[in-house]
Amino acid sequence: MASLLDVLGATVIAGFIILMIIQLNARMVTSSMDMLSGTITQSDAALSASIIEHYMYKIGHRATSNKISIADSNMIKFCGDIDNDSSVDTVTFYLDEENDFTDTDNPNDKGLYRIENNGAAVITSIVSKFELSYFDSIGTQLDFGSLGSQTVRDKIRSIKIFIEFEAAFSIDDFYQGVTWKRVIRPKNISAI
Repeated sequence: MASLLDVLGATVIAGFIILMIIQLNARMVTSSMDMLSGTITQSDAALSASIIEHYMYKIGHRATSNKISIADSNMIKFCGDIDNDSSVDTVTFYLDEENDFTDTDNPNDKGLYRIENNGAAVITSIVSKFELSYFDSIGTQLDFGSLGSQTVRDKIRSIKIFIEFEAAFSIDDFYQGVTWKRVIRPKNISAI
């Protein structure tokens, strides 16, 4: 009888140990997925940020007038010699408010698009937020209502960009996120 109790007790203890190992393994898998998701999101953010910086610093390069033709909270259209070929290009960045990405589970995903000259819209990145703010030479934020006038747009000297990136898939109902904020002062519009 004692040996039967010993076997039964050992089986119960072994069951608890196996359950603990399974739970530990599940936590490790979740942690690994969380780290991988964060790394991918950070990598996407860094690549997108470098593309946006490249274009934004070229605002007004070799352009003579109307360097910024549209300045809105989630859209900017500007002129500049982007590829340094002595030909002024027109570039538009805009956020598409519609979530038309069927490849991701994230309901916050929106497309950040770029149009060069008269070309087709190209997706620059998938973001959850894209916000622009504009400032004059003394650092005063320009009101969006006044930016409909070219005279006011000509006063823009710096642009604050805020972008929020989120992972395409959730882990434990949480989307890994990265924010990127930068104030760009293009040389060709900064001169007074």
